[in-house]
Amino acid sequence: MPHVTFLDEAHRHDFAPLYDAFCRDATTLYNWSHAPLDLEDLWQRLPQKDLGVLLLKDDEHTVVGFWFYAFPPHGALELSVFYLKDGFFPSGDWVKDAFQQAFDAWKSLDHWQDFSFGIYGIQTQWAKALDGLIVDGCSPIGLAEQHILRRDIITSDALPILNLYKTPVFPYAIHPWKDKYQSGLAVALAAAFKDEPDALWDARFRSEAGAKDVLMLIETNQFGQFHPKLTYVVLDERRKPVPVGAIFLLQGEVDTVNIPLLFVHPDHQGKGLAKMLMLNFMQGLIQAVHAKQLGATSVNATTNPVQVKALKVYTSLGFTIHEAGFHAYSSKHL
Repeated sequence: MPHVTFLDEAHRHDFAPLYDAFCRDATTLYNWSHAPLDLEDLWQRLPQKDLGVLLLKDDEHTVVGFWFYAFPPHGALELSVFYLKDGFFPSGDWVKDAFQQAFDAWKSLDHWQDFSFGIYGIQTQWAKALDGLIVDGCSPIGLAEQHILRRDIITSDALPILNLYKTPVFPYAIHPWKDKYQSGLAVALAAAFKDEPDALWDARFRSEAGAKDVLMLIETNQFGQFHPKLTYVVLDERRKPVPVGAIFLLQGEVDTVNIPLLFVHPDHQGKGLAKMLMLNFMQGLIQAVHAKQLGATSVNATTNPVQVKALKVYTSLGFTIHEAGFHAYSSKHL
């Protein structure tokens, strides 16, 4: 029977060697581009409300694993790392028992809201042990494979993208971001994401009001630096222009920019609008980087293998899979 407990000063000595092993594995076995926080930096952040560690112990109360948890700006508890001691091979029931205890512990935290379990390539064999697990107050977990895609934007093969056609067929037109598009895009975002895994664990994607909150968080730089001039919106101009899709740009690191959202309202899909958005985005991004208006060498996007159309759009513009792993979803709503 496993035991779980929150990391504190009394467990620091037992936790340190396991965390050191995780840091080594992250940059060697799992090919992380950046090393995790070193132990001292981690320890400085632990008192903060947005980050914590939950320890897993075996029957003899030996520390054999840990979970990182965080409360990002969208308000969902997210587990970004699940790591077990090398050579430790518990049964699926052991993992599920540990998860149940962990779940009960997390519910005691003050700012619990929604819930997401993420693994992102770290010992992903244990993700399947949790697939379909039902815990009190939480809907069943759905397992989804995730692909992080990457494209270099300063290499010579990026420049030919500037010569590609980038205007959609009437009645659609693509324009840079304006604040007045936010309300209309909230409608499109909620409709586009209602059946996506994100909506399973983050309630914001299940309503127009919640989608507007997500857009506001992006605009106010909560997830990274927002670049409105490199964020593009597709409008349906048949009558009064109505925004029906968009692609956003955020910069979280000096050398990398991210696409946090690319979406088109379901009523307007199948018309090549997502590709037009991506093409306008890539052309604007390449021009900005080569003109030294934006400092970045690559752009990242996230999708999964079942999103065949999205993958086709990305790969047609030179994106390749940079990292693959699993993300399991669940939710609890207050």
